[in-house]
Amino acid sequence: GDEPRAMRLIPNWRVVMLHHEFVKTYGNQSLATFIIEPRMSKLELKEYLRKVYSLNVKAVNTVNLPKKGNSSKVFKKAVVILDQPPKIPPRSGSEQRAEP
Repeated sequence: GDEPRAMRLIPNWRVVMLHHEFVKTYGNQSLATFIIEPRMSKLELKEYLRKVYSLNVKAVNTVNLPKKGNSSKVFKKAVVILDQPPKIPPRSGSEQRAEP
């Protein structure tokens, strides 16, 4: 009947992938680099990428780095191993322009 459905909430995480030129492919694996929230865990990032972008993540490596000029604030860099390269649209403004 009218059983309540379980809702899964994804927090409003800030996940920024570095430009696609930084995606490296080794054999049948790809490495992509992201800047993520410092409080975000590896498992949360893996689930986020799977649910939001349908990426199959094999592994996640992270490191906390100090922001330039302010050692008390940190940001987190994550290197994600994917089973295939992500489909990334070209960066806006990078299209070839015809000369008049």
